[in-house]
Amino acid sequence: MTDPDRSTAGGLMRRYRKGLGLTRNGLACRTTTMASDFIKKIEDGQRIGRRSVAIALARALELDPWQTDEFLYVAGHAPAVDWQQVAYDIHLLPDPYQTFKERTESYYRDQEEESHATPAPEAAAPGA
Repeated sequence: MTDPDRSTAGGLMRRYRKGLGLTRNGLACRTTTMASDFIKKIEDGQRIGRRSVAIALARALELDPWQTDEFLYVAGHAPAVDWQQVAYDIHLLPDPYQTFKERTESYYRDQEEESHATPAPEAAAPGA
């Protein structure tokens, strides 16, 4: 029998949110761009349209790479990590667990840096 909390993005999000002891408003505050009524709509079954929204929610819920990919999958989006390539690569290495952990942490660190990157300020024109 399938656990209903794990079969939809809203159910999974509710499960992780409650696991952290967060209210809908608390989760909304962590995302900084979403309102609690939007969180409620997702938990009630509204589809998460954009992948970037699903990733922002995964970060706010402090999901690890496995949980993030499960969340993305039930939300209808591609996983963040190419698990087949990772499995192939680590199969060839002497310490697969450490390599896998380093690669996934590096991937998510790079994603975080990209999402927070700010454009460089433009230089003032001479004589302005």
